[in-house]
Amino acid sequence: MVFVPLQGKKSHQWYLWVFRSEKTVVFYVKSTRGSIVPEEHFGDIGWGIMSADRFSSYKKLIATGPFLVAFCWAHVKRDFLLFNADKDFDEWSNQWIERSGNIYYLNNERITHEVGSEKFLEWDKKLREAMDDLKSCLHQELILFKDEKRSERFKVLKSLKNQREGLILFIDYPWIPMDNKPGESNLRGCVSGQKTYFGCGAI
Repeated sequence: MVFVPLQGKKSHQWYLWVFRSEKTVVFYVKSTRGSIVPEEHFGDIGWGIMSADRFSSYKKLIATGPFLVAFCWAHVKRDFLLFNADKDFDEWSNQWIERSGNIYYLNNERITHEVGSEKFLEWDKKLREAMDDLKSCLHQELILFKDEKRSERFKVLKSLKNQREGLILFIDYPWIPMDNKPGESNLRGCVSGQKTYFGCGAI
């Protein structure tokens, strides 16, 4: 909360952004969640890959800007974890959690070796085969559950399909992390304290 009247802004709610790279962590408090914030931050950078969640502002950068966005696998796992409390879907969700966990395992083994080395290529092959299997399972289940188009289960599967291009970037760019947990960790203190910080009286 920023308790300053701002022309055109109807509420005192502002947004905390964090941009993290290997060498820097930058925080902004902004009045908007729009794509203008990352556009202003990155400026004239010619090309890049961001690790981010699936928020629409990042998706706009793919369409209009020089960036690729590597979507976060932790969010994929979280999507399926939400079904664990439902006894009708827990077995199904656990299968998907296990698949995503296997992708993490194979990639973690892969990146312990020098890119292009024999061991790296060995694990890379296993990873790509596992991703092909996951794609096949996804395709089959979308057909199987096509009558559930309004259900949460179908929506999660559809989302997984729609975000596929961003979810597989880490394969061809092995230095890209599979999730954006470091960035989320930077925000954790502020998120935990937001109900007791009360906000600010000045921009």
